[in-house]
Amino acid sequence: HTSRPPPRRAVRAAVEGSRMQAAMLKELTASIAAGADVNRPVQSGSSKTALHVAAACGDLKCLDLLLGANADVLRFDADNRCPLSLACMHGQGEAVSRLLAATATKHVRPLLGVPDENGWTCLHHAVSGGSLRAVEELLRAGAGDLRTGTGACAREKTGRTPFHLAASVRRER
Repeated sequence: HTSRPPPRRAVRAAVEGSRMQAAMLKELTASIAAGADVNRPVQSGSSKTALHVAAACGDLKCLDLLLGANADVLRFDADNRCPLSLACMHGQGEAVSRLLAATATKHVRPLLGVPDENGWTCLHHAVSGGSLRAVEELLRAGAGDLRTGTGACAREKTGRTPFHLAASVRRER
């Protein structure tokens, strides 16, 4: 059994995506070098910063660049989601790991228990996002502490905990 090569369209799209990512990284690098505020929203009317976007997309090069420029890992958007929440939501396990590493120890546990507008914590999002790596990173960071009422025991607006979500998730990324 031989595998067929990807269609030319897919290859062109991947190459174009790589070019766009390289161009964005170059522009971000130049902006930071020129003294741009990395914590400014990415567009007018938005509450998301470049770190929110990089975390959600799993763009590790941009994430590292922004973290190196002191982007605020504790910055929340209008939906009460920080970059860590978005990385969890989109199944970006490596981004979760890097964001946790960049967060001051004293802020990690409180951050893990902050619910978004729907009552979901980072652990709810990681379970729903299907990333085993993200779930493991959060549990290692303290999201599984059953004594706190946050993390693994946190109930969202309809009363579901991350355990309820895990029971209903049928896929793993």
